[in-house]
Amino acid sequence: MANTIKMSAVRANTTRAIEFQNPATGAWQTGITQPDGSFQIIFTGVPAGTYSNLMARLVGSNPAITATWPGPVTVVDAGTTPVPTVPADVTQIDLTPGNAQVSAVIEAPASGGASIDNYRYQYRAQGSTNWLTHGTTNSLSYTYTGLTNGTAYQFRAQAHNSVGWNAAGTVASATPVAPVAPGTQSIAFWSYSQSNGSKQALQSTMPTGQLAEFPGISDPLTRSEVAIVNGGMMPIQLGVNDRGYYPLQAGNPALTQVGGVTPLAWELQQRSSGHFGGAISYADGQPSSTFRPDANNSDTNNVFNILVRSLATLKADFTARGIPWTAATVRGVIRQGETDGNLASWETDWTLILNALVDGGHIPAGSMVVFRLVASQTVAGASLSQARANIASLVQNYPSAKLVLKTYDAAGYNRQDEHHDDFYSAMVEAKQIVSLWLGESIQKAYVSAPKTASCGAVRQAYSFVDLADANSKALAAANAVCAATGGGGTTPPVSNADPDYPYLTLRKQEFTQTQGITVSNTNTLTATGGIDDVARFAKARYAIGNDTTHAVVGYFRWKLVDVAEVTEAALNGAKANGGVNNYIFGGRAGVPNYDNELPDIHFGSYVKVSTGNNGVDQFGANLYSPQDNPAFDTRAQTGKYLRLIFEQTRTILVLEGATRAQDVILSTERYRAEQKTIYQSLAWFWRGCRIEDIWIAAANPVDLSAS
Repeated sequence: MANTIKMSAVRANTTRAIEFQNPATGAWQTGITQPDGSFQIIFTGVPAGTYSNLMARLVGSNPAITATWPGPVTVVDAGTTPVPTVPADVTQIDLTPGNAQVSAVIEAPASGGASIDNYRYQYRAQGSTNWLTHGTTNSLSYTYTGLTNGTAYQFRAQAHNSVGWNAAGTVASATPVAPVAPGTQSIAFWSYSQSNGSKQALQSTMPTGQLAEFPGISDPLTRSEVAIVNGGMMPIQLGVNDRGYYPLQAGNPALTQVGGVTPLAWELQQRSSGHFGGAISYADGQPSSTFRPDANNSDTNNVFNILVRSLATLKADFTARGIPWTAATVRGVIRQGETDGNLASWETDWTLILNALVDGGHIPAGSMVVFRLVASQTVAGASLSQARANIASLVQNYPSAKLVLKTYDAAGYNRQDEHHDDFYSAMVEAKQIVSLWLGESIQKAYVSAPKTASCGAVRQAYSFVDLADANSKALAAANAVCAATGGGGTTPPVSNADPDYPYLTLRKQEFTQTQGITVSNTNTLTATGGIDDVARFAKARYAIGNDTTHAVVGYFRWKLVDVAEVTEAALNGAKANGGVNNYIFGGRAGVPNYDNELPDIHFGSYVKVSTGNNGVDQFGANLYSPQDNPAFDTRAQTGKYLRLIFEQTRTILVLEGATRAQDVILSTERYRAEQKTIYQSLAWFWRGCRIEDIWIAAANPVDLSAS
């Protein structure tokens, strides 16, 4: 059988045929037209070898219009099996620094003719010449843990097949950083804008699976409310009342679009444990003059008057809560300028509006207002550069004694039409606005379009480098989904040590009522009671409903933390932690007694983060100090997460590893309680002890606040 090379090409905007150059003889030959309109040719008798500059051209074009294939082609004798080589180098590695860790996503290199079966992830401190292997896995994503915050590291990955490991690939650098501790500040925010601040994304769409990056965003945000025009406050909820569809009134919700308030409120709730309220008003597609106050403040549909009435409602709510209405708590964002932002009157109009808000006592002097640096103009022929210059001029020249003005650049966001950002961009924008509100510096953000991998998985990403970097990260993330799912694009069922099935809904736990316990950041519990006759309890909002269909019914997840010593002076140290983070945490089939005693727990984990204290035997899934269980040192694992997983026939306690494949089953109970709703509960929770960052996952979640 003779050696062959098949070449094909497609023409555009021409009726000329396409001819191809024989790589062996140099002769040109016209290709054969295919049903799809392309041209194809097969050259036979091609000697074995490597051929560069394969060419095609339009027949009869003058000057000649040619195309050259980008890389060489190797021809082997027919019947010869190519000899595989090691994989090509890994040249794409994207890094995301975290707390004492760095996450990596790589792009699979060419396999070398044999399937890639493993990747070796290596690292070294900046300046070191010694590469260390951190771990080996078959995944395109990996997390380097146990790093030192503030230390610069270099990272690389190598691919392996049946021939062996490839050489060193591209080296990337990153520095792990300690997380910014969530604050406690409460913020009253107001939004005054065109449609990019109201119907912020015209459709509530995001790549499938990516919404998990924003847990709970579709739920009512219980610590964030929006003022309604006719008085009162409503919990903010996506697509219900967050658009600012004026006049916003009770019983007259916004259209079901991604509004400009939910992304801000959700981001604030991740950054602080305080209370948040919003006042919103907008005019779609209108110039700045529309936002000015009317002559005698009598027009109830005037957008300025709508904002003023909403601000009054918001101020009354904060006052009733005992939260000061000051420059330290009030923040604003103005997203207007797409319409007539280029006019000479724009800066004058907004100076007048801001003065009216401050001089009228509607917002405190010295508070911060953030302006969107617009990325488009709605009026044909309007100068975008002039509109951006007008916004920048206002921010620079407005007197800071009245208001502190900041700006962020929206030009890098991905738009789903000519003027409107998509949902993912709305979330990135909220991150930047909130960062400015909290006094942090920001960089211009670039948001990719949705990128699709070969298995159909779709992801978006953002970057502070450029759009190409954002696109690369999005495609790498989509490819990582393919690799993790065996090419299926959705997460398949996994082992008992990794029970995060796609049918489980994961969210932060919230607590609706407590006694002897304080709640911070919505989902961290600290015991304040310590005497026997004071019952301590924390009633959780979410529970795990009965489910007989899936292998995993649900799980509780929380972080291991150490605590300072607290004693109960009146009882000579009794009923206090004594320097031990000591508690029993788990669930009860049915409503607990809420008395801090053992009957409240049908299955749970007995946790002691300490050295040298006796444990409790034969109860639930136990977790001890080194003295009781030398194989597991709790203090050495602080900062890691435990999961108490409820399966159909057993309950298991899992320590989460750096990757899910590295999870460790610590203990197993060979039964499951009655087929009832599993309430989250606790016992023996003494003063000074803490259960931090509590999450709940359920195949059939139950919202107890709705009952």
